[in-house]
Amino acid sequence: MRPIALSKKNSLFAGSHDMAKTWAIFFALFETCKLNKIDPRRYLGWVTAEIERTKGNMDYAQFLPWHCPQGSYAR
Repeated sequence: MRPIALSKKNSLFAGSHDMAKTWAIFFALFETCKLNKIDPRRYLGWVTAEIERTKGNMDYAQFLPWHCPQGSYAR
């Protein structure tokens, strides 16, 4: 519960409504990574590399965290 409460409080200071929406999307993606035991930093690196490799011509559903091949935590 604490991360959710902190995110609500921090989103109040995003600067604008559009930035708050963008921030919420990033936060939701990173929390989805954590729920799927994916390292958020490795996931973000993989997404940027895939966008560069495919020059943006890829189905966005393939960028979801559970499709990240190298992002799993070693547990």
